[in-house]
Amino acid sequence: MIVRLFYTLAFAAFTASAHSYTLDLNTAFEKAQKNNLPLQESRLRWLKNKNDKNIALSHLLPQIKLNYSGGKSRIIYPSSEKNNQEIKRAYQEDISTLSLTQELVNMNQYYTYSQASQKATQDLFIYQQALQNLALTVADQYFRLVLSMENVEFLKAEEKETKKRYRDVEAQVRAGAMTKAQLLEVRAQAERVQAQIIEAEQLVQNNRDILADSIGCAQFTKIKVLQNDPSTLDSTIPSLKHWIDDTQHNNLTLKIANSDVLQAEFLQKATLANYLPTLSLNTNYQRYDYPSQSLKSVGSQEVNTQDVRDNHSYNGSLVVQYPLLTSGNRYYSNQKYQANLKLSKVTQKNIELETLRTVKKLHRELIAGKNVIDTKRTALSSSEAMLSLSQISFREGAVTVLETLENISNVRRDSQSLEISKYHYILDLIQLLIVAGIITPTDMMEINKDFTKIYPIPSDTDLR
Repeated sequence: MIVRLFYTLAFAAFTASAHSYTLDLNTAFEKAQKNNLPLQESRLRWLKNKNDKNIALSHLLPQIKLNYSGGKSRIIYPSSEKNNQEIKRAYQEDISTLSLTQELVNMNQYYTYSQASQKATQDLFIYQQALQNLALTVADQYFRLVLSMENVEFLKAEEKETKKRYRDVEAQVRAGAMTKAQLLEVRAQAERVQAQIIEAEQLVQNNRDILADSIGCAQFTKIKVLQNDPSTLDSTIPSLKHWIDDTQHNNLTLKIANSDVLQAEFLQKATLANYLPTLSLNTNYQRYDYPSQSLKSVGSQEVNTQDVRDNHSYNGSLVVQYPLLTSGNRYYSNQKYQANLKLSKVTQKNIELETLRTVKKLHRELIAGKNVIDTKRTALSSSEAMLSLSQISFREGAVTVLETLENISNVRRDSQSLEISKYHYILDLIQLLIVAGIITPTDMMEINKDFTKIYPIPSDTDLR
């Protein structure tokens, strides 16, 4: 009985560990790479479209076709003799044709292949961009969940302090040192905090669902959050010139825009090549076979004529084509694709300016972020010192209970604001690495090392 109970408990523990675990930032990103539906869609689109390059190439290679037709025929006609007997004639026919075609000079097909090849490269860039953007999306959703959970913890700490003040005021009311109105004020504040906790817990569940859908997994029951002094905040930030140089060489959005310009150039050349001479080689080999023929008169035996025929033919030709009159098609097509090329270049320049503005903005935010975090740390220390002084002054009757409650709320708001700034700084760093095009899995692993504290995620049944 004891052995059976042991195995039952062991199996239950194994099952629980297999279906629940602690989620960290790097694990969330890895699961998103496997399960995120928009990323899978981008990957499959790349795999599908990259075949267009080989399809375009196939038109430049030799084309061989084989045609075969076989049939049997029977003809019935009257005999020339006086007895009017019918004569039946039957024969079999086989025709085989083998043709070879090779484009020798066809600039339209060449530029079409070049455009398709460039498009395949661009689709790969788009997939890689989706992979990079997924890192930012998962980090943002992960941080939102963590901040909502920390918000619950801050509110619970404030609720605990408020209830403690409520008990103090309640004792002083019984002693006649404070009025009942002051007690009601503290009670109202405690109930307001409770309402905020209920809303904050619901937000935790909403953010958890969003992250779970994004990474394709909802089995995590705990999550890792930032340690008190993350090393990422102390990392050296390279100069703006460094980031701009990396962006100009590695940014995938710029590479995609440059690819659009190249494709527009190839498309224009392919259009103009429609009005250039083309040269192709055509060869055919044809074989005619009549393997059997027979004659049969009604009332007599079939006679096989044994008249077997076998014909072979060869032919080859060089075909030159040149359009003489297009009724304006050549002119207007050229105008259209010239405008398309100009549009691609203007779009590429606009994207480059927007991307560089984003780099400058993120770099400024990182530089300022450290100063903001240091300032908020100082503000939190001042708020905690003010709370300690107000508690002493409250016991001595120098300040009101409302002032003490306000100091408690200030500590909670400053603590929460400091945490938000930390996560905002790390998110800006990830985004800057993505925009510069130099983010690697190693960067995510280094950032993930700062997530060491474990918070349990409340379930729906834990909600108030």
